[in-house]
Amino acid sequence: MPADKLNETLPGPAHIHLLRRIVYWMVILFALVLAVETVLRIVFPWDMYLWSESPFMTNMLKLHNHQPVYSTPADGNSFVYSPGLEYLTFALLKPFGLELDIRFCRLVSTLLGVMAAGFGALAVRRLAGSTIAAARTRIFFIATWCVIWLVLSKNFLADITHPDNIHMFHATLIFWLCLSALETKRFGLAVLTIVPFLSGSARTQAGGPPAPTVDGGILALGALLVVTLVASLYASYRVSTLLTRRAAELPQS
Repeated sequence: MPADKLNETLPGPAHIHLLRRIVYWMVILFALVLAVETVLRIVFPWDMYLWSESPFMTNMLKLHNHQPVYSTPADGNSFVYSPGLEYLTFALLKPFGLELDIRFCRLVSTLLGVMAAGFGALAVRRLAGSTIAAARTRIFFIATWCVIWLVLSKNFLADITHPDNIHMFHATLIFWLCLSALETKRFGLAVLTIVPFLSGSARTQAGGPPAPTVDGGILALGALLVVTLVASLYASYRVSTLLTRRAAELPQS
């Protein structure tokens, strides 16, 4: 095919611009529909149909009344899961007096799932960005975020007070931090990837073994890791500043 005929079959700048606008609005519409669906699922009375919200609210009542989550076994009202989600929900809602409102408890759990999808989208963007130019755009990030949340929300426990979302949030957060540490080669990010495992609740929610009893050695190790992280971030900042100054001082060719 001659070159002039081939050029006639290729889309022009106007067609490409129109296609981009169509894709842009399709992604925005998809995000809006998904957001409305998520809100409707949060306010749906799941407690009338699923079991997990009953023991969750029992734990919230215990915390509200300054009682331990794990009470006497004879009472038969202790949940088998680690109470990481309960502690987090109580800490976020207690200042507003909403810790006993199941709708806002669902909101916290659902937001953890949405944030898990967000960190998953960041990981995909980091993986694909080096080979696909479109992966570095905002619209790709939004579309990927929505698709991942759509997949995660297919779990029928995704928008109720169940630990599944905090599991996924923990996993995608660590995955994204690991990718960032590998790509940037920053020791501070590498140290940051293990910080969530210093919490016994986070370790158990992630399916790991129980954390050892907290003693002076563990606290000292945690303090050392924090100091190392801060020192690493400061050193990276200083090195980046020096390299920028040196590049500015080089003669222009």
